[in-house]
Amino acid sequence: MTVMKLKEFRRRFRTWQGKSIKYYVKDEGIHHCANCGHDFEGNFCPLCGQSMGDGRITWKSLISSFINIWTGNSRSMPYTVYQLMIRPGHFIGKYISGHRQISTPPLNLLFGIAVIYALTNYLLGVKSEPLTGTDDSLRVFITAINWLKDNPAWGAIAMTITLTFPTWFLFRFSPRHPQHTIPEGATIQIFMSSLMLICILLGNIFPILILLIPFYYYIAYRQLFGYNFWGTSWRLFLGFSVWAYVILMFVVGSILLLIHDSSVMRIILTAILYIIVLVTPIALVLSIGYWISKRSRKKTRSNAKE
Repeated sequence: MTVMKLKEFRRRFRTWQGKSIKYYVKDEGIHHCANCGHDFEGNFCPLCGQSMGDGRITWKSLISSFINIWTGNSRSMPYTVYQLMIRPGHFIGKYISGHRQISTPPLNLLFGIAVIYALTNYLLGVKSEPLTGTDDSLRVFITAINWLKDNPAWGAIAMTITLTFPTWFLFRFSPRHPQHTIPEGATIQIFMSSLMLICILLGNIFPILILLIPFYYYIAYRQLFGYNFWGTSWRLFLGFSVWAYVILMFVVGSILLLIHDSSVMRIILTAILYIIVLVTPIALVLSIGYWISKRSRKKTRSNAKE
């Protein structure tokens, strides 16, 4: 009986996750705009766009103004974080499909969470120990890592840039969001970076919660793109393999930059070889993933016609 209840709860929860957010009129009737004097129905004046509740300044309006610094006059940040953690893929999918009012703008969200992250760590006394090393060949790498640890939002954006193209290639022919664009892919990764930063923040309090990061990536990508378990898993594996390879080549590149050699020709040849070694495996992996995704998409369409 308990198993049946759990299955029913899971079914209802997953149904709720996929539902659209409903909007309601705050107060029915005719409203008088305090800004332009126009009488209107609904939540906002159609002439000037002012909210129907705007009027005399109160404590509530002051608090709302403070919140809008972080939200860009959209929904509140706590609401966005809640939606992102409860149904990440469906929520992001609605946003890139044009439902802009359901969320704080993604970059505002990312930098807002970064501020909260830094403030929380300061209050809890969580200190990031800088990496040290005496090897000059690793100096650039160590400096970059220390900077990223002190600037988590920029580190998340760096990860966003790295994962945007693999996601675009590997999930290009997905059932739910086929042909998604690179700007949409960047938006997806900014939301995921915000979610990752939240998980790291929770992990600083309860270390085991750092395991939420791979869990959320899988759940979000499966909800967003609509592939099954294996279809989502192997694409994520390839995408993060490309990301890890780029990080590895960054380390190699930082070492090569510190090689002292007076031969200009040797430096040029080393740079060319480095570019070939960097680009070739990435292009090969992404091309294979792209070809498999495209082929499976065509096969699905042909089976549907039959």
